[in-house]
Amino acid sequence: MSVLGFRPLGFVRRLLRRLGVLPERQTAFSSFRSYLPELVRWAAPGRVLEFGPGFSSRLILDNSAARIISFETNPAYFERARQNLESDRMDLRFVPNGPDFATLAGQEFDLIFVDGGDRVENLKQAHALLAEDGVLVLHDAHREDYETGVLRYARGYFIENHSLVLCKRPSRFEAVKAQFPPDGSCACRYCGTRERIEYRRHVAAALGGVPGA
Repeated sequence: MSVLGFRPLGFVRRLLRRLGVLPERQTAFSSFRSYLPELVRWAAPGRVLEFGPGFSSRLILDNSAARIISFETNPAYFERARQNLESDRMDLRFVPNGPDFATLAGQEFDLIFVDGGDRVENLKQAHALLAEDGVLVLHDAHREDYETGVLRYARGYFIENHSLVLCKRPSRFEAVKAQFPPDGSCACRYCGTRERIEYRRHVAAALGGVPGA
C-alpha cells in the first residue's frame, strides 16, 4: 500500500541496505559487485586503468591502495563521477572522442576494468597496457559484438554471466580461476537466452576457460 506515491516497504528496504543490514540490490548493470571487491583485494593492484567510472571505481578505491586512471566519454556520467569519486588516487579524464592511447604508451597496469566507451577498441588497445601478470575485466561481456576485442587475449573465463576475466599468461588465468570459481547463477533477460548461453560457451572454448551456464 502506498500513500501519495510513498511505499513504506520500499523505504524500509532502502534504509536497511544503507545501514548494511540487507545487501545492496544487484542488477545486471552492477553485477560486478558480487566479485570485484574480493578480486581487487586478491590482486592488490598498484595501478588501475578503467573505462567507465562509477560504482566500480569506488569499489576499487575502497579495496586497494591503487591509483586509477579512468576515462569517460559521456559528459553527464563524467560530471556525476567527478562529484562522487573525489580522491587523490583518482585521475578522472573526460574524453568525448575516446581515449588518446598515445598518452599511455609505455605504461603498465595491474588491473584494467572495461565498462564503457568503445569496448572493442578499448580491449584491443588495453592489451599492450596490461602487465604480464595483470587481470582485465570486461563487464557486459555477454554481448557478442565484443568478441573481436575479447579474442585478443590468451585466456579468459566468465567469472559471472556478465563479466569476463581476461589474462595474458595462462598461469595467471589458472590462478584467478582457482581463486574465483565461475558463478553462472544469473538467468536474467540479458544473459539467460539460449543465444547468450551458447556465446559464453563459444568464448570459453576459444579462451581455454570453463563452459559456464
